[in-house]
Amino acid sequence: MNRPSYTPINRVLWQIDWAMILGTVKWYSRDKGFGMLETPSDGAVFIHINSFRSKPIEIFKMQVIAFNKRKDRSDQKVAAADSRLLEHRDFPLVMSLSGGPNQVNLADAQRPGQPPSKPRFHSLLLLAADQLFRSMDVGTIQDTLCDYVVKELDEQLLIPFCEFVERWTARQGNDPAKLSLSTEVFAYIGDNLTPSILFRV
Repeated sequence: MNRPSYTPINRVLWQIDWAMILGTVKWYSRDKGFGMLETPSDGAVFIHINSFRSKPIEIFKMQVIAFNKRKDRSDQKVAAADSRLLEHRDFPLVMSLSGGPNQVNLADAQRPGQPPSKPRFHSLLLLAADQLFRSMDVGTIQDTLCDYVVKELDEQLLIPFCEFVERWTARQGNDPAKLSLSTEVFAYIGDNLTPSILFRV
């Protein structure tokens, strides 16, 4: 496999605001314009449509949102600010979830008089990757993964990264092109081994 080309899109890909957090929509009322995000480490976060830099056409359950935290002046609860839908450049932010907590509980909210809902845990890392890669063809996904290996991957996180690639490709059902991505990416890593990577493996 050839080294990925650095197109203008790829150069923009890595300009990232590391202060941003990822959360997934637990519920959202289109009529009221607000809802709640669930995060792995920061718990539930209130989100309002006015917190978006560019208002999305639709917000739906399990959609992954990038945002900054702020405290509401009135009740000191955490709310989302500078919110936006995921973009191609957010892949390093998505990968910041690997090797750490990334499970979110998307069980329905408990209603008065009803027993608690059973937990429904999902990997925010995989939800975010699904959302980010949905609009990409297989070649662009492969370039994104290999670019990340070359430019951003901390060698200490090599094994969590490989586990992520393996888990994401295994979820791709009957798409043979996507299923073979892990083989291509691992071959690329093999072609670019360093003594530190060999030691970790």
